[in-house]
This record gives sequence, structure tokens and C-alpha cells, in this order.
Amino acid sequence: MNAAPTPTQRSAHPRRKRIVHVGIAAPAEQPGGLNRYVDDLAAAQSATHDVRALVLGTRASRPFYRFVGRLDQPLPRRLLGFVAAGMRSQPVDVAHLHFALTGAAFLVGRRLARKQDGAVVVHFHGPWAAESLASGARGLSIRVKAVVERWLYARAGRLIVLSVVFKDLLHERYGVPEDRIVVVPPGVDLTRFTPGDRAAARQRLGLPGDVPIVACARRLVARMGIGDAAEALAAASPTAHLVVVGDGPERSGLQRAADAVLPDRNRFLGRVDEGTLLDVYRAADATVIPTLELEGFGLVCLESMAVDTPAVARPQGGLVEALAGFAGGRLLATSMTIDALRAALAQVLDGPPDPGGCRSYAEQFSWSRAVERIDAVYADAQGASPATR
Repeated sequence: MNAAPTPTQRSAHPRRKRIVHVGIAAPAEQPGGLNRYVDDLAAAQSATHDVRALVLGTRASRPFYRFVGRLDQPLPRRLLGFVAAGMRSQPVDVAHLHFALTGAAFLVGRRLARKQDGAVVVHFHGPWAAESLASGARGLSIRVKAVVERWLYARAGRLIVLSVVFKDLLHERYGVPEDRIVVVPPGVDLTRFTPGDRAAARQRLGLPGDVPIVACARRLVARMGIGDAAEALAAASPTAHLVVVGDGPERSGLQRAADAVLPDRNRFLGRVDEGTLLDVYRAADATVIPTLELEGFGLVCLESMAVDTPAVARPQGGLVEALAGFAGGRLLATSMTIDALRAALAQVLDGPPDPGGCRSYAEQFSWSRAVERIDAVYADAQGASPATR
């Protein structure tokens, strides 16, 4: 894996930095992979740096949050909140931007206030315009999103991606030079996601205790492949239940598709809190990640494995990098077909990995290791020439 410089290449004790993360929303109000990533990264960095996170929301679950608006406000008002935050923000060493639209609004604010301090690091969590296109958006909105992305990426001293697949995409689709892109795999909160009592978790969730349970935590849109997961599981086991966590614009259609192949054997829980998500992972015999396209890494893989629940995935995007190191890629389907996903699920449900093996694998992806690598990226970005910054 093409990772960031190791700590041996830089000081093991970098000086305390003033870091501002610009995300979307607090995960307590809008669950999702990007929001949870910002939450976990900022929390891990708080031990060694002065950290703030500018997001939308009203409920501060962590002391580093600064709210710039509410999720229920019109889009122009939300964007103005990020622009205003950029204008009034105190000097920082690093502006770490996690979403093209909010990051661009923040930088516009900095420029309006003539604040050019600090390095700009963009965290490329996914191609915004392409993801919107895959979800059915068309026309001017796609072109505007692509322009915003290119404008922001051109102004970053360094860009972080979670996988080599996304490094290649960022270079080929957006023309970002490869030497400005650094691969840093995500961390997983090993203190929050821990093994637990499966029977007790099932009881709390009202799930049957005597049948296989397969969990799926995804945004409910077509590219996540949840309909394929239901079809594959129906063919893999005559008794297994599918439990889906998450919400999205295609929830009702996906529920109908699951009902057609898994009648009385599926549950869609919608958005859940962190405690319920942990129970879902603990209750499951396996987690399935059936993504069809544009998967940067799949943090749910690590969360599930940290609970010692195997994560079965299609070989799509960063999922290959996330799971190839576990038992020779045993948890990866051999191809993108539904039948290959069925075979992988059947194999795991018939003979799961040794107890503790999944947890041990997840422990390689600690947040302390991720923070060390990101510190090295910050140092490189701060040393970048003015032209790249």
C-alpha cells in the first residue's frame, strides 16, 4: 500500500498544531461514514493537538465541535455559515477539509478575510459529482459540483485518500499530481467497537437467537448493492435474516426488493445511534458490504471486524485493500456477481473465522497509527511551495 511517510522519517513528537477540520455535520445528528471519520479523527488528535471541527448541528457530543449552522436550514444559509466561519476563524496551522462544498466555502471565507495562514489538506472521501450522478442527479448540478471539486483540489498542499484506488481516481479524473496524494488507511475506534455478548445483543434488538444474522450498514442508494445482498443471502441460507442499518432516498424500494426474496427475514432499522449500531455488529454472524461502485475503503469493514464479526465484501474499490490482508482475502467474493457474493456468504456462515482473528486484524488499524501518518502529511503540506498551497 502506498502510505504516508512513516514516523521514523519525521519527529516522533511533532509540535502541537492548531487544526481545524471542516466537515458536514455532527454524527449524532447525521450518521454516515464521513461524519464518523471526522469525529473519530478529531477525537484521536485532541490528545496531541488543538483541534476544532466546524460542522452543522446543534448537539455537541465532543468539546471540539463548533456549529456553523443547522441541518434544517436552506443550503445557501448553511454555506454562508461555513464562509463566515472561515472569515472569523483564528489562525491555524492546518485546515483539514473533508467535503468539497463546505471546504470550498470555508476557503472562500478565509480569502475574503485575507487569511492565508496554515496549510490546506483536503481529505478526498469520494468523487462528489460522480456519486451524485450514480444517485440519479443530472445536468447543471453535476457540472457545478465537478467545478467546485477541481477548484478545491487545486488549492490543497496535500490530499489524503483512504486507498490506492481513490488515489488513482483522484489523479486520473481530476488531474491531481500523484506526488500530492497520500494514502492513509482509516483508523477504527477499538475502545468503542469491541466484542460482546451476541445473545444479549440480539435480545436487545428483538432478533431471533437461533438463526444466522447478516448485518448491512450502508446509505440506502442503488450503488450500495443492498438488493443484491438480499438476493445473495436468500440463496446462501434458507433461514438467515438480513438486518439493514442506514437511511437514504431509496429505502422503500430496497425494502420491497428485500421482502420479495427474504419475506419475514429482513429488518430495516433506519438511522440508529452508536449503541444500537454496536449491538447490530455484535448480534450478527457476518456483515455484508455489497457495494457496486465508488467505494473508497469501507470503514464498516473495520468496525465489524473490531467486534470480531467477519465482514464479507465484493471486490470493489478500496474494499479489496481493506480485506485482502485477512486470511488471504478469504472474506472477499471472487467477483462482482451475485453468485460470487452468495458463495462468500455461504462459506462464512458455514465456517466463520477463528474466534479473535477478526479483532486481531482490526487492531492493525488503530487511530494512533493513523494520526502519526496524518501528522507526517501535515508536515509535508506545511513545507509545500506557495504555488501548490
